[in-house]
Amino acid sequence: MSPTPWQTRPGTAARPTSPSCWTRSGGVIGQARFLLLSDLGSPCTTTELARRHHMSASTVSYHLLRLHRVGLLHRTREGSKVYYQRTEQADRLVECHGHRVAALARPAREPARLTAAE
Repeated sequence: MSPTPWQTRPGTAARPTSPSCWTRSGGVIGQARFLLLSDLGSPCTTTELARRHHMSASTVSYHLLRLHRVGLLHRTREGSKVYYQRTEQADRLVECHGHRVAALARPAREPARLTAAE
């Protein structure tokens, strides 16, 4: 049985549990966006995020653009590179959910298996 979209799997974020935080985000935060947002406590490029999270650069770019448009990310250009970092509002959103990057990678439990004798 495959997990529902909101069950925690390695490398994915769990569904936010606080309705007040969730609704204040304007519905812009899904699993992928929350995972990226959680990892942007320090400046990072699209390429770095894509490599870390095993996503294509275009997918990461798409999510970062939407997060930036709603004021959850700052963009800073240094030469040919663009660095993204969470805003204070995004910091509060991540903190409100109580998630840390290390907690997102917890492996899911294996279901108990029945033996032929059972």
